[in-house]
Amino acid sequence: MTIKQLLMSILSPIGVPVYPLHNEKNEDTYITFLEYDQRSALNANNEEIKTRYFVQVNIFTKGNFDELSKQVKDILKANGFTRTSEYENYEKDTSYFHKALRFNITK
Repeated sequence: MTIKQLLMSILSPIGVPVYPLHNEKNEDTYITFLEYDQRSALNANNEEIKTRYFVQVNIFTKGNFDELSKQVKDILKANGFTRTSEYENYEKDTSYFHKALRFNITK
């Protein structure tokens, strides 16, 4: 299973539309995600045994994102992801509140 497939399977049950990278639909609330880095986490005999994936999950909403942010953090942590950082923003041009959450996982 790829990291994108893993994220889709974990995030989809939240009940908000989830998209890799970008959403072109006009929805009040949705989630996107991207892989921003990938590196070797464990090597043996010149072979990569484990890989660490670094991902960003973006929540876009016209309303409050606090509860949805908590759900995303809880479900990713329950599935072995470690949160590394987060930030929030308001995008004036689209009127979306944007919460970005960064995580990593070793597989």
